[in-house]
Amino acid sequence: MAGLFQKDIRLILQNKQAILLFAFLAVFFCFTQQSTFVISYLSFLCTILTISTISYDENDNGYAFLMTLPVNYKEYVYEKYLFCIMGGVLSWGFSVALCFIADIIRNVPLVLGEELMEVFPLIPAFAIIASIFIPFQLKFGGEKSRIAMVGLCGAVVAIFFLADKVMEKTNISINGFVSKLNNMPYAVILLIIVAVAVVIMAASIGCSLAIMKKKEY
Repeated sequence: MAGLFQKDIRLILQNKQAILLFAFLAVFFCFTQQSTFVISYLSFLCTILTISTISYDENDNGYAFLMTLPVNYKEYVYEKYLFCIMGGVLSWGFSVALCFIADIIRNVPLVLGEELMEVFPLIPAFAIIASIFIPFQLKFGGEKSRIAMVGLCGAVVAIFFLADKVMEKTNISINGFVSKLNNMPYAVILLIIVAVAVVIMAASIGCSLAIMKKKEY
């Protein structure tokens, strides 16, 4: 698995222009936007960048070559999830440090504990994003996965629209649910988010393993 990590790191480093652009945008946004936006924006871009390594693996019968190495499809799937999560966490930590430095330079009052509590839920959120993107990327490839994601987004929007109509007819108020969430302790909300992320990731890994098992190398 260490060899797969090294391969993906080298693939990421080939996109030097994209990395430099992300770094420039991060520094620029640190002095012009709120820290929450900067951290979420940079972490999202880096998560997508790590997922894009799957496209490189697909080129020129890359899977056939990888499976000749002392790795199997299970190790490949596990490594891809670990790599994407590590990329998201590292980019999150980098952007948090960058925002704190920018606040110090601008003499902005800094409350470290509150700032971290506000942005920490972004980590499980990006784990959920990676869990959604990876199976689509493995199943449909680079181009088709984008079309499939658009269809998924459309389906989600339709579900929310129908749910809203159902709640209107049954006199169920979403405001009451939101107010209950606001009254819950922060630790409980964070635990719920992490639990949801773990469940989604476990299901996603199962789907990815099934997809890779059916591929012909």
